[in-house]
Amino acid sequence: MSLPTIALTKDLYSDLKDKLSLPVTDNPNDYDYCLAKIDGRLALQSKKFMPFFIDFSSLAHRCEQAQYQREPLAKACGITKEKKPFIVDATAGLARDSFILASYGCPVLLLEKSSLLSVLLEDALKHGAPLEAIGRMVLLHRNALDYFSQMPEIPDVIYLDPMFPENKKSALVKKDMQILQDILEHDDNNGDALLEKALTTKTKRIVVKRHRHSDFLGDRKPSHQIQGKTLRFDVYCQNKNEKQIC
Repeated sequence: MSLPTIALTKDLYSDLKDKLSLPVTDNPNDYDYCLAKIDGRLALQSKKFMPFFIDFSSLAHRCEQAQYQREPLAKACGITKEKKPFIVDATAGLARDSFILASYGCPVLLLEKSSLLSVLLEDALKHGAPLEAIGRMVLLHRNALDYFSQMPEIPDVIYLDPMFPENKKSALVKKDMQILQDILEHDDNNGDALLEKALTTKTKRIVVKRHRHSDFLGDRKPSHQIQGKTLRFDVYCQNKNEKQIC
């Protein structure tokens, strides 16, 4: 399967030439995807979908209604009313989980190795600035494997959400995830490598998001699991004295 062709419009070239090595076009239909500015926002145009951009506003409303104490993600990361851990989301992607974690009151560092996804996230954070959670989010265009080797600050939690096959009936597959899978370069062993590297750090807690019935990453059995309806969170505790509260 060949990788999709991606270009950017001429009006974006001067702003993004140092960030993206993409061809420039004034004929978006000549490519599978084209990065363009639409209504002041960076968006991916495609012949298959409506323009796609990352936006946190609808997610913010959901977070306001949620009782995070009951949310599996919050439990897995050890978030309580008194405890708001510093979290590194090593596989930021569309940054939905990062935004949710920030909405719970946690400072979150987002690592994203894709240049294209990084500029879309940067634009989303810029336009989402009025949302309180955005102020707790910092984005780095960085490969997590490299970052783990020289972390300037040890986080309380490393969060991993390696891409996995989605339910074919899910609407997410039809748009968001299909686009994400299209534009990212895949490494089937990347999730295993990320977990192995994370386990070499001094981080006390590593959380891995998986489908409920998926195998463990790298066949590594977690310290414990938090189960959701369709997902689970595998929790790896590295401080033996804290395993009971991790």
